[in-house]
Amino acid sequence: MGPLWHHIFITSNMKNIFFVLFLFTSIAAFNAQVSSAETKSTSLRDLPNGNRTDEGAKVPEIVKINFDKAYPKNIAAWTIEDKRYMAEYKDTLHIGHIIVYDQYGRVLAVQDEMSPGAFPVPIDKYIVERYPNQHFTIWSMVNADGTNLYYFTRETETIWFDPTGKFRNKTVNKLK
Repeated sequence: MGPLWHHIFITSNMKNIFFVLFLFTSIAAFNAQVSSAETKSTSLRDLPNGNRTDEGAKVPEIVKINFDKAYPKNIAAWTIEDKRYMAEYKDTLHIGHIIVYDQYGRVLAVQDEMSPGAFPVPIDKYIVERYPNQHFTIWSMVNADGTNLYYFTRETETIWFDPTGKFRNKTVNKLK
């Protein structure tokens, strides 16, 4: 082979090598992004957001450990209220969850954002009758003793319902 063929052969092989390296690098970067998107979720709040911030540094270590064991692929935004530690997060399907712990790492309640129609019909009727043209996110809450309740928050109050969707009571929320 003459020098020209040698030059073409080497140049052609180098282009192939660079193309293969580029291809592998692109695939690795794409897999890392997909893997990251599958394993991480976002918190319910944009942090920091003025009134409420991530208070994770003040959460007892046992509480953080228990959350990480139970929900290993989720990142929580922590809030503290009356010695209750609330881990709030959205899962990979963008559904909100709140896990409430005591200072010893015991679960006091699990709260889940409900999809439309996934809660008792009387709750919908209540909202339509009292708050026409308004939309609320309904949450279910299961306490440590197994009690199941539903609720939604409106302005400065929370409206509570029993497991059948019957109105239970209203509570006034503290201003932050």
